[in-house]
Amino acid sequence: MILDAFWHWILTFVANHWLFLIIASIVAGIVIRMWLFATNPITAIVSTLRFLQEYWRETLIVLLIIGAGMYVLRLNLTIEDQQEIIKQKDEQLAINKVNIENLMKNITTLEAGIKDANNVVEKFDKFSAETKKKFGELNRNVNQSNRSITERIRVIYKEKKPETCEAAIQYLIDANKEYPQ
Repeated sequence: MILDAFWHWILTFVANHWLFLIIASIVAGIVIRMWLFATNPITAIVSTLRFLQEYWRETLIVLLIIGAGMYVLRLNLTIEDQQEIIKQKDEQLAINKVNIENLMKNITTLEAGIKDANNVVEKFDKFSAETKKKFGELNRNVNQSNRSITERIRVIYKEKKPETCEAAIQYLIDANKEYPQ
């Protein structure tokens, strides 16, 4: 895997920079010729230029063949890279589809929960309104009872009070009309 990646990088580099590599190899040839034959730089450059002058057609053909080969190699590497990218995007697409399905399920669940919560709130509103109405009726009944009791107490205060013990007992018997006589 690592070795494949290394060779892929080397081939990509060569395919993208083949002209630079050829020029660099010509310069390297001049430097090596100077070093090996211990000549001055001008002699090495002149002999290289004479070589190119004499064999320029062959050199041009070799450069065109290498260039065409590197171009095809670059296209193949680009296609391989794009196929790898397509495979990665397909995998990501499958993951995204699953995530979207999960999100849709979660949205459906959330909508059902919101609907249930709204139903509970509506029931609570109805119950609250009914309770408020009942408390209003109860409050009116209590107020009416208070007025009635207050009126009865006033009547009792206005009545003549008994002064003897027998009159008090008779007063109590008369106060409760339901008491058997």
